[in-house]
Amino acid sequence: MPDLLAPAPTREAVVLRPGDLLTRPWQRWLEDLWRQLGTAEADLGALQTQVDALAADLDALEALVAALVQPQTTTLTVAVSGAAVLTFPAMAPAGATVRGVTWSVSTTFTGALTGLLVGDSVVGDRWGQASAVSAGTTGGSAAWRGPGGFTVPSAYTVLAQAVGDTFGAAGALTCACTWWPALLPPP
Repeated sequence: MPDLLAPAPTREAVVLRPGDLLTRPWQRWLEDLWRQLGTAEADLGALQTQVDALAADLDALEALVAALVQPQTTTLTVAVSGAAVLTFPAMAPAGATVRGVTWSVSTTFTGALTGLLVGDSVVGDRWGQASAVSAGTTGGSAAWRGPGGFTVPSAYTVLAQAVGDTFGAAGALTCACTWWPALLPPP
């Protein structure tokens, strides 16, 4: 810690005659002030470097925690002409807790189908229904029929069922499954 600055020599004359240089007591005090300001500026620069490094570390840590705590698998599947169901395999690993699935029609589906049900083998429309099959149609958590938060014994598969007819030759659906990793046993 730098020495404390002595009080200004207020009882001393600043100059002896107008136009003269500063008196020695004032010169010494101003030199001390200058030296301490330079030290403080260097300290502030070092402190700013540490703050910047800490902020970068916190950003990296936040990204790591998000990836570890809330991983997400995103898959795009294209239509198969004549198929009744599109399959999105391995959207979450065995033992994971599935938090939810969101989806988006990436490319407009062709054919005579009138909608989609997005779900799994237990609840066909767990993750929502689409009455439009055009690009930009999306499904978020507001339309979920069954809650997320269930643990899967094997790799989790999302299913998209055609409504009204089978899938045509064109179209694509993107699904994103958010899940938590399986808990490990204690060491």
